[in-house]
Amino acid sequence: MPSCSVGIGRVAIPTFCRETASATIATGPRQGEVCGLVWGNVDLESGIVHVRKQLERGTRRRVEPKRGSVRDVDLPLIAVSALRSHLVRAMERVFPDRLADDDPVFVGADGRAIQGWTAYRAWQEVLRGAGLPAMPFHSLRHSFATSLLAEGEELAVVSKLLGHSDVAVTANVYGHLTPAMRHRAAGRVEDALRRKSG
Repeated sequence: MPSCSVGIGRVAIPTFCRETASATIATGPRQGEVCGLVWGNVDLESGIVHVRKQLERGTRRRVEPKRGSVRDVDLPLIAVSALRSHLVRAMERVFPDRLADDDPVFVGADGRAIQGWTAYRAWQEVLRGAGLPAMPFHSLRHSFATSLLAEGEELAVVSKLLGHSDVAVTANVYGHLTPAMRHRAAGRVEDALRRKSG
């Protein structure tokens, strides 16, 4: 684990964990897809992450992701900025000679891709330090999806961004309505009724 750390509030956490969590909540990949991400699939100029591989559980092998999961995801500007900073640190401390397209984005102290278990443990440390209950690393992916839906994004778009093979999968997992979604739906009904009565 890299020795450098950063502070979020009063919580000091390893830099790679902050960047991993930031990338996950900003793009919604599966844990294996985060661990298997390489710099050749991150286009910071265009602000796009190309999800092409995932790290096989318990190994260092990069394999094809689940069916229908190969996709491109646009990065919010805040994530682009975080990854630019992460790239600078990576080139200074982990890959001082050169950075190759197949070098992993998120690495441990040995310069190799972090394993899912490492990301999970670091995430739990973050939660404990913040006084929050334990949550799976996958909760970051759920937060990405529910945030988009709460902001009014279409289910089909969210499904594509998550890499689901079918929109029905997304509907089954995220079919519940948040209060914001219910309120927005009621507002649309009211607008439609006013137009018809006017």
